[in-house]
Amino acid sequence: MFVALERYEEALSAYESALTRSPNRANSLFGAGRAAELAGDLDVARGYYRRLVTGAAAGSGHEQLRHARQVLAGD
Repeated sequence: MFVALERYEEALSAYESALTRSPNRANSLFGAGRAAELAGDLDVARGYYRRLVTGAAAGSGHEQLRHARQVLAGD
């Protein structure tokens, strides 16, 4: 909801809280990465995307993974 309202820092904080309770959940890792990316903090975004990609199945082509891989590749 915070992302839809363009309140990216609050979205990142909410995703980080969720990850404290449930570490390495793919949707939360992507959400945290996306919120950080939209907030302009690419270093933090890449950290979350890296965790997402590392934990994903090697051949997975899910849209969120494709986006994460693009950001990590610098596209």
